[in-house]
Amino acid sequence: MQYKFFSVPAVVFGANAAEDELNVFLRSHRILSTQREFVSCGQQSYWCCCVEYIENGKTEEERYRSSQREKTDYKKLLSEEEFANFMILRECRKELAEEAAVPAYAIFLDEQLAELAKMGDIQEQSLRKIRGIGEKKIEKYGNRFLSLLEKKRNEKSGQPLSEDHGVEKS
Repeated sequence: MQYKFFSVPAVVFGANAAEDELNVFLRSHRILSTQREFVSCGQQSYWCCCVEYIENGKTEEERYRSSQREKTDYKKLLSEEEFANFMILRECRKELAEEAAVPAYAIFLDEQLAELAKMGDIQEQSLRKIRGIGEKKIEKYGNRFLSLLEKKRNEKSGQPLSEDHGVEKS
């Protein structure tokens, strides 16, 4: 944040350039606060104005609003079975994110998980078909994600783990 000071004469005969300069400045910047004091000096009296502003930026409130995107309701967008798969995928992502000490979105985005949920049978090749999931993510998280996925699905269905943990060998 920055400050700018203005002196605006109280007694003016004709156009007041200082007042115009202040008004143009206020209209063209993000203003956080203003303070003004009247300085009495007879015919030389003036207003002293201090303007606190942000240069070419957004206020805290504007940054907050722009960061709040409209949430996607995957329960409405996916079928009941797809949504159940989506929730299992989210659990796997959360567990993997906690292990890797990174935010969940750094592993896979909700949009990517929704696409995977629509596929049903998820293998390493399925991951490659999703936009935004590249070889580095597959290399870093793929096998672990797929084994967590099989584990979660088997926990829900009561089946034992397969020997290869559902991970397709490359």
